[in-house]
Amino acid sequence: MAISREVIDQIRDRVDLVQLVQQTVTLKKKGGRMMGLCPFHQEKTPSFGVVPHKNIFHCFGCGEGGDCYKFVMKTRGLGFYEAVKELGARVGIEVEDRQMSPAEKQRSKQRATLYDVCDSARGFFHSCLTTTPEGRVALEYLWQRGIADETIQAFQIGYAPAKWDGLQQHLQKQGYSPELMAAAGLVRWRKQRSQGCYDLFRGRVMVPIADKRGKTVAFGGRVLEAIAGQSDAVHADAPKYVNSVETDIYNKSRVLFGLEQARRSIQNRDRVVVVEGYFDVISMHQAGFDEAVATCGTALTEDHCRLIRPLTRRVIALFDSDEAGNRAAERSMPLFVSAGIESFRVDLGSHKDPDEFIQEKGAEEFQALLDRGEPLFELVLSRARARDGASPQGKQKTVETLAPLIRRYDSAARTAVIGRVASALGIREDVVSEWVGRSKNQPNRDGPI
Repeated sequence: MAISREVIDQIRDRVDLVQLVQQTVTLKKKGGRMMGLCPFHQEKTPSFGVVPHKNIFHCFGCGEGGDCYKFVMKTRGLGFYEAVKELGARVGIEVEDRQMSPAEKQRSKQRATLYDVCDSARGFFHSCLTTTPEGRVALEYLWQRGIADETIQAFQIGYAPAKWDGLQQHLQKQGYSPELMAAAGLVRWRKQRSQGCYDLFRGRVMVPIADKRGKTVAFGGRVLEAIAGQSDAVHADAPKYVNSVETDIYNKSRVLFGLEQARRSIQNRDRVVVVEGYFDVISMHQAGFDEAVATCGTALTEDHCRLIRPLTRRVIALFDSDEAGNRAAERSMPLFVSAGIESFRVDLGSHKDPDEFIQEKGAEEFQALLDRGEPLFELVLSRARARDGASPQGKQKTVETLAPLIRRYDSAARTAVIGRVASALGIREDVVSEWVGRSKNQPNRDGPI
């Protein structure tokens, strides 16, 4: 049976290879790898390694290597089709027992071409920023934000001309059709399709977004106020940010901006800093905090945690310091707990985001801020207490609000969390345990879960 390439890639992306291999091999971290005794030949010194960020394994002793499918095929004696079905069931993706339709084959072929057109757009935007007179205003904007030329190059930041068809004309010369540009989320059709399409990004600083393999799949565009309203292509009231729509190769819930550049530092420092904005990541990397990544205009998801977990089990959630940022940090807590990731937070004080803090205070102060990070659970607990009050009924409501989160911890950690809640509320641990158990079958109240 033929299985679509899209399904094969999706399953591979979702499988945590370290977790899969650890069902067969005891692994210990060594540098950027997880090492253990090879399951394919007899050895006394570990030579079998899993490379988490590449999702592959390799044995330096016998030479065996591959991805999750190869590992299951070798250790379970399965064929490729059976391995795909087994791993699909593991990550909740159904593999249908049928041949690929002509439409599916065409879609699989188009996915490869979508990567090409996005890469061509990235090169066009970057060239417009660095080599054209019209890109000068964008370049000066970046310099004013303190972004150096080396950083612009490293992140391939670009500029979308303030024209209705600047990118479209370039891509047409490269042989790409309007239909393909639209499928990549780079252009939009006019109301009357017969009138053609227009560029989605116009008069904006462009930040390319790459997937876990480093391939450009989308863009984030920030409007330049200096040119807004000076061209009919860029309205004076244009939204500050415009992000790519989701496509066959881009799902914002499965992409972390900056991950490709951050991998090595995440592993070396054994932590990742999760922020909200593209420019937060760029500013932090330039200041030396290149373990930073950002969600792409969406809340943190289980798929984001799956990307983080093979690299580190320690996260600093550094969202904006406003109410929306606190809610975002609060909502991320259950996901981190379920993924077995230890989470922390820091208080930015009067600064709205990490970019602003670094620009005003500098890298040394920012490092001190990270060093003062407290467990993210403290934020969740303090906000629940503030909402529910200090009365006996309020304390019980706080426990019931936190109960779904508390039950996500394994037994040892749950005991410690219950002790912390009991101490904060001034009640006995056995009472908290009883309330947590009693609330199991009650509907969730308004709160962080």
